[in-house]
Amino acid sequence: MLLWLGSKLLDATAGMVAATTYMVLAASPSMLGLTGHATHFCAFFATAGLCLMFKARQKESPGLIAAFALCFGTAVLMKQHAAVIAAWAGLTYAAGKFCDRTTPLAVRAGKVLLCAGAMLLPFGLCCLWLWHAGVFGQILVLDHPIREGVCDRRAVKLCGTVLLAYVQFYS
Repeated sequence: MLLWLGSKLLDATAGMVAATTYMVLAASPSMLGLTGHATHFCAFFATAGLCLMFKARQKESPGLIAAFALCFGTAVLMKQHAAVIAAWAGLTYAAGKFCDRTTPLAVRAGKVLLCAGAMLLPFGLCCLWLWHAGVFGQILVLDHPIREGVCDRRAVKLCGTVLLAYVQFYS
């Protein structure tokens, strides 16, 4: 995917350099590249989202718009740091749509709303799944580790602030 994306954005040499660099870094023991963790899934979905976003900006297909947004939303589920990348992608797409004066405003707004809804869908489905399992309320109780003596009150407060910011960001 990096080879294709680099080739489309710059040229074939840039695509080859990007793909080779990622391959070398991903295989490096100092980067923990051979251990399976969430960063691999996050990088996969973020890169797939970028490739699909590139295609969606050219073809304007609702399926491609939903697909790239779903990829970025899934990347956020894998690792919350991807929210920055997803926000960048969403804002970039929205800015591109609202700067385009050739299509009616309702059509542009519909595509931006489709993008936003598809980006929120993985998080929403995860919350729905947790609610259906009956454990969603336990996640929202942030003082449980304090009552059990597991962690410091300041750490829980920080986690609560991050969770609220995350929910407000996607609301």
